[in-house]
Amino acid sequence: MACVSSLLTSHFIDKLAAFHQHHPQIHLRIVDRIDSELYKLLLMHDIDIALCGPLPHDEKIVVRGKINWQDRICIVARQHHPLHQAADVTLEAMLDYPWIMPPPSSTPMNILADIFRARQLPCPQPVIECASSSAIKAFLCESDLLTSMPAPVYRHEEALGLLRPFELEGSVFIRDFYAYSHFGVLSGAAPAVDSASEAVSLVGYGY
Repeated sequence: MACVSSLLTSHFIDKLAAFHQHHPQIHLRIVDRIDSELYKLLLMHDIDIALCGPLPHDEKIVVRGKINWQDRICIVARQHHPLHQAADVTLEAMLDYPWIMPPPSSTPMNILADIFRARQLPCPQPVIECASSSAIKAFLCESDLLTSMPAPVYRHEEALGLLRPFELEGSVFIRDFYAYSHFGVLSGAAPAVDSASEAVSLVGYGY
């Protein structure tokens, strides 16, 4: 089973804990990756179930259902970033600052490109490429770097006054979540997959 960080770090942890109480004999391997990486892992049958945002259509991947949960992807910087002190912050002004983001073909980069493209602006070109949310947050706290990140992932740093999102009109992306599996016999482990599906159903999904 695999999911993106924002879902894993929210209420899903409690759901999995409850599932483990009911099925202590089931071994669950949990993978934390960005959407685009989960897509590749499903195609390679390295994982059986993925919980993430919308994935590209592929006949080898099955949508099991839509999860009753959303997150907000915001542009984030350290609490005392110069742009947070500015009276009138714009997306254009953000192009003058360095960015740290996941790889170019990743879902976060695609979302960021769409946000800037909607304002007829070029997409920021990250000076650091990093797929680890914990590493990105560490960089943000110690520099003037900017990033685009799901709100649940940085909620603890925001509560501590370390990081703060920008609430610019048109800069916040609302992401829906779905449960996916690869088509056919899932890793040759049908009973385990059925139990994993039960764990997913605890989150709540339906077509």
